Amino acid sequence: MLTIAICDDSPIQLESVHRMIKDLMVRENAEHSILCYSEAERLLDYLSATDGMADIVFLDIKLPNQSGIEIAKTVNMLYPRIKIIFMTAHITYARDIFDASPTYFLLKPLSQQKLEAALEAAISAVNNEIDRTISISSKGQLYKLRLNLIEYAMSSGRIVTFFEEGRKIVIYTKMDDVVPKMGASFLRCHQSYLVNMDRIMSFDKLSLVLYSGVTIPVSKNRHTQAKATYLKYLGGSL
Repeated sequence: MLTIAICDDSPIQLESVHRMIKDLMVRENAEHSILCYSEAERLLDYLSATDGMADIVFLDIKLPNQSGIEIAKTVNMLYPRIKIIFMTAHITYARDIFDASPTYFLLKPLSQQKLEAALEAAISAVNNEIDRTISISSKGQLYKLRLNLIEYAMSSGRIVTFFEEGRKIVIYTKMDDVVPKMGASFLRCHQSYLVNMDRIMSFDKLSLVLYSGVTIPVSKNRHTQAKATYLKYLGGSL
C-alpha cells in the first residue's frame, strides 16, 4: 500500500490536493492511504511514531513560523526513503529547494495534470527503490542487498563493508567487482568509498557529508568528476 502525506496550513489547499491525489489513486485502482496535516509538527510526530511510515510527502514550502525546506531536510535525514514533493506559490524559493533533494517541485495554483505528473514521478522513484537489489556471492554464501537502504560502502583490502540504516554487512569481495552492480545512483568519490547519492547532504573539496552525519573523504584526483556526476544526478532527479 502506498502511504501519502500532505502538509499545508491552508485547509482549502489540503482538501484540493487530497481530492486530486484520491482521483488518481482510484482511477489507477491503487491501494493507498492519504494523511493530511496542517502543521509540520504533527507530520513529524506521525513519522516519529511510525518510524517513517510514508512513501511520499507533499509539503508546502511556506509554513507558519517555519520553512518547509528545513522540514524536508529533517525528513531526509531521518527517513531518506521518503520522496518529497514541494508545493509553493512563490517561485523565488525554487533556488533553495536543491538543499532538500526533492523529487518534484509544484508551483501553485496546482493543476490536476501537474500534480499527477509529480505523483507519478514519485511513485516511479518509490517502485524503483523497492525493485533495486543486487546479489553478491562470496565464499559459498549469497548476499542480497537492497540498494536504497545502503548509505555507503567502504573497502579495505578484499573486504567491502556496506553500511545500511542501523547495521553493516561485511562481505569478502573487491570494490572493483562491486561498483558495476550498484547502478547510477552510487558515486565512487574515493578509491575506498562508494556513496549513495540520495544520501548526500553536502559536498565540498575534501569530503561529502551524508544526512546521517557521516563524513566521507573525496580524493583529489576524483573530485572534479565526482562533483560533476553528482550535479548531473541532482538535475536528473528533479
